[in-house]
Amino acid sequence: MEEPRILDIKIGRRLYDIDATTIKIEKRMRKSNTTASGLHGFRFCGYSMDGVIKHKADLFDIIQQEEIFDLLEMFFESKIDQIDLIDFFLFEIHRILKTVEASSVQLISSSLLFVYDNSNPKYRCCTMIDFAHSHLHPAGMKHHDENYLEGLKSLRVFIEDIRKRRLYIHDN
Repeated sequence: MEEPRILDIKIGRRLYDIDATTIKIEKRMRKSNTTASGLHGFRFCGYSMDGVIKHKADLFDIIQQEEIFDLLEMFFESKIDQIDLIDFFLFEIHRILKTVEASSVQLISSSLLFVYDNSNPKYRCCTMIDFAHSHLHPAGMKHHDENYLEGLKSLRVFIEDIRKRRLYIHDN
């Protein structure tokens, strides 16, 4: 990749697993309530764009809708076909949503990693990462993870809105 763009987004409001101590639960709930996780069901954990690298400590203050839009707009500000790129990532989110809805897995503190090459539209992917606190529900128990699904749906709405903004700008 010549010009990689990478965005790591933690999905879900609940940031603790079933084995967590009371102290850890309280700490993680405070973290969720003071970041975008609590408000929107996802938060930014890091990115690399145009040679600039930011880590989660730099991104905890991104909470409000316009700040989230600004970061996502910056990520999708591409030399390649922006609508095609956004459509690709929306399709991947849809595919992950359907997979999680059909599964019996609980995804705690899992992330989505968005990657593309700003100079080549062939190189792009969206993948789930960070499964250290994930659990499978017992066999035969159909239970999908509402915490993860709500966060993923919230992220999808933000990206769909960016797509609408881009189409509006393109048409005017």
